[in-house]
Amino acid sequence: MRLLNRLLPMLALIGALSVLGSALAWLIHADAPMPGEVRVLVNAGQDGASDTRLIARPGAEPTLNASLDFDMPASRQGPWVLWLPREPLQSILVTGKDAQGRPWTSAPDGFFTPSPSDGFAPAGYAVVLPHGLVGAQRFHVSIRAGLQAAPTPRLIAIDGALRLTAREMVFASALYAAWATLLIASLALYWAVRDVLFLAHAAYTLMALVFMAVLQGHLYAMPGMGVVAAMGMRGFWLAVLLFNLCSLWLVLQFVDARGSRARLVRRLPMLLPVVALPIVLAFTPQPAAMAALQVAAPLAWMLSAPASILAMLDGARRGIPMALAAATLLIALLLAAVAHIAMNRGLLVDGMLVRHGYQVVLVLFSLVLFVGLSSRIGSVRRQLDDETSARRDSEARLRHEQVRTRLTQSLQQVMREVPEDRIAHAAFRLLGAHAGELLGTEDALVLGDDYLGDGKLFVQATAKTTTTARAVQAARALVRDHARNREPVEVRLGAGRRSDDPGDGNYLIVPLRVPAPGWAALVAPVRRMLAAEDKAALVQMARTTVEQADAAHAAFLLRRTAERDALTGGFNRRTLDQLAARECKIACNRKPLGVLFIDLDWFKRINDTHGHPCGDECLRKVAATLRAELRPQDVFGRYGGEEFLVLLPGQDAASARLVGERLREAVEAAVVDWQGEALRFTISIGMAVLREGDDPGKLLARADKALYRAKREGRNRVCAAPAYVD
Repeated sequence: MRLLNRLLPMLALIGALSVLGSALAWLIHADAPMPGEVRVLVNAGQDGASDTRLIARPGAEPTLNASLDFDMPASRQGPWVLWLPREPLQSILVTGKDAQGRPWTSAPDGFFTPSPSDGFAPAGYAVVLPHGLVGAQRFHVSIRAGLQAAPTPRLIAIDGALRLTAREMVFASALYAAWATLLIASLALYWAVRDVLFLAHAAYTLMALVFMAVLQGHLYAMPGMGVVAAMGMRGFWLAVLLFNLCSLWLVLQFVDARGSRARLVRRLPMLLPVVALPIVLAFTPQPAAMAALQVAAPLAWMLSAPASILAMLDGARRGIPMALAAATLLIALLLAAVAHIAMNRGLLVDGMLVRHGYQVVLVLFSLVLFVGLSSRIGSVRRQLDDETSARRDSEARLRHEQVRTRLTQSLQQVMREVPEDRIAHAAFRLLGAHAGELLGTEDALVLGDDYLGDGKLFVQATAKTTTTARAVQAARALVRDHARNREPVEVRLGAGRRSDDPGDGNYLIVPLRVPAPGWAALVAPVRRMLAAEDKAALVQMARTTVEQADAAHAAFLLRRTAERDALTGGFNRRTLDQLAARECKIACNRKPLGVLFIDLDWFKRINDTHGHPCGDECLRKVAATLRAELRPQDVFGRYGGEEFLVLLPGQDAASARLVGERLREAVEAAVVDWQGEALRFTISIGMAVLREGDDPGKLLARADKALYRAKREGRNRVCAAPAYVD
């Protein structure tokens, strides 16, 4: 595609220049007289003055009547042709006498109603004179002009007329070929680089083709153009105005007039509505509108030409490619157009270079515009590449953000439900799964040590053991070293060591920032070139995972602080009351619930004798002893001072009493070594079982009553509560 982008402008340039070169060479030699050409004198006034041109002016007297005088040679055989260049003449009629002196009238012909004998590309007005004319002749011509013109009639033999027609057709074909080449090249480049200016140049070139076909009258000779021909001069001026508008718009776009620093140039686009306004007159059939159009159309052209030159000169100052050459050609085009107008007014001699020179310059100007646009291919391609790269980066960032968002949402949900001892495993499993999604692999895993109570971490995203898992486990020490470097790195691993063998697997190690002395790292196989954005996304995901895991662990610690007694590690009184209410509600479904109220005997004596530190040690010992004898589902806590509370879900009175006796015996057998002295102590237990109609307050009150009874009866015993509370 890049090679095509470079070849198309070059081929278009070579093709258009070769065509234009041949056309220009033809123009230089086209004015040579034809062999045997006869001089024609024109007498169009009352003073008898003669000229070689017909001065036709539209206006109050649009019809020109003139006499044509010439001396027909006797030696020339074959028909003779009266030839006039193809100007916008609405009608032309030649009358005279034949060789026998009889009146003769030519077939009607006109610019908008060409004769069928003119063919599909009429080159001029060819009137075949009667055969056998010899000597001095006078014919009369009647011309109705739609536009001021000064054609020079020529009398030439039929073979010369054919050569002249062929020359005109070759020239027209060369111009059309140049326009067609530019049109095809512009469309091809637009298809290749998708720059709208190439499409604009293609539209301009197509409009130029139509414009040229109108100027030379070829459009009206095409089949199906009756509606266009019926518009007459209004259609002619419409083509001129549309091409003028299209040209000015393309020039302003080419130089980016709105981006100029010159205030005047920035305001040039305001001319576009002014230039387009006369187009409305072209669709208005009233004679007054036609008269206004005759003035407005040249005025629009006179505004557009200097505006285009000014814009191109400003573009050259700003370094726009080919703007200076385009400005030069615009000036040449303006001069050629003025010369053409002067020729039509009879101020300059009618010649092929003057008649068609502006068309050649216009093609050259269009070619320069095309070359200037072609120089934009590199910048347009870079812009497209930048846009593509930006779009890919945006899509990658969006994908990274989506994966990270899903990871964060999964972490937030799982961290609320996972047990404290599974926080690290659950968080790192989610990290491995989402990192694998981002990298397109299922083998991502996390290695680590001493994080959130786990001595040795090995967490895979999937349950199966993979080649990656075995290779990473073998290189655990290497992974640990890179994890402590705190920067992502790609390494090849072979036999548990760094490898330079291309056959060994390539792995990405992303450190996880966990508190020292612990370490952790995300490890994933790399099967494609990773962009810096991919690594940055993984680093961000790793940071998010550690933050969520730390937050979940901190939440557990906070809840434990709020729920637990700091001295014994059991639940505190507020939590015990809440749990008691919960267990009572559960027990209402015909499930038994036993309660043990426990008090340490003679605890004040221990504090008074050995001090409060010793008392605290005894409380810790009692709590540890009691917890060791309870089931995991049993609830244990310090209710206050030296009092403890035990909730026994599913235990009836007999079972609860047996548990109480077991606890009492275990505490009685326990020993606290305090400063070399063995201290022993006992407990008293009050036992109660939930009865129908009990609430937590009544249940605990009955257990408390039983505790006081055990103390009154001598301590170191278990007493059951009565069925009601006094």
